[in-house]
Amino acid sequence: MAEQAGGQHICDVFTQGNDILLRKITAEGMLISLADRPGVASLSTFWRPDDHYILVTASPGGIAYNPKLVPADLVPADWSDLIKPEFKGKIILTDPRNSETLVPFVLLLRDEFGDDFLRKLGQQDLKLVPVTQQGVEQVAAGEAWMVLPCNPGNLERYEGLDAPVKLAPMPPTPNWTSYFTAIPKTAPNMEGATAWFDYTMSREGQEILCANVSVSPLDDVPGALPKPMGELKDPDIERALKHSRELFDLLGLPA
Repeated sequence: MAEQAGGQHICDVFTQGNDILLRKITAEGMLISLADRPGVASLSTFWRPDDHYILVTASPGGIAYNPKLVPADLVPADWSDLIKPEFKGKIILTDPRNSETLVPFVLLLRDEFGDDFLRKLGQQDLKLVPVTQQGVEQVAAGEAWMVLPCNPGNLERYEGLDAPVKLAPMPPTPNWTSYFTAIPKTAPNMEGATAWFDYTMSREGQEILCANVSVSPLDDVPGALPKPMGELKDPDIERALKHSRELFDLLGLPA
């Protein structure tokens, strides 16, 4: 922002995990409209929350678990399963106080299951990690039964290694890892930036971007994850941050 305001135009493309900054710079008139780019007009509001920034892919989160430790009849099928007594002391939670992009996940749980659910989850003797990947490594090593929230990209490094870690998707309301993209009006290489965006939103580009790890805004993209059943909801990060202190309190986490 400071560089842009000072006339130092060092960025051709913005890619963000949430849209807070993008909303701000859209209001300040700093982004080009993407409404006329190929394929954009037909996108739903989930993928096109504004004509100036587009969700080019999104990875639905779930629970990574160790199939050698979690009995088959206890593999979580829904977020509500997390408060089962069998899971006490066996859950790793990526600490939501470390990243504002994780706070909407806690809000999602509260919206779905209420305050009492968060209190009971907080009483499960949760093990906290600063980043999800650390938790996945601990689960694979047998130090815990499961880690959450986790998306398919967190397990990519274990493909083909016969590692004891699998992902249990959580329908119908997933926790999303979002990838918003926008182009500033002052992009030094505007032609290259728009060509990159067009390719990213093409079927070929989406096959590369989404392969086995995320959902595509386009239909029937080979290798992309299937869209979850139910309504697709964009994580409301501003609302989540507004309520972060009470959410942390419910989980028993000091703010």
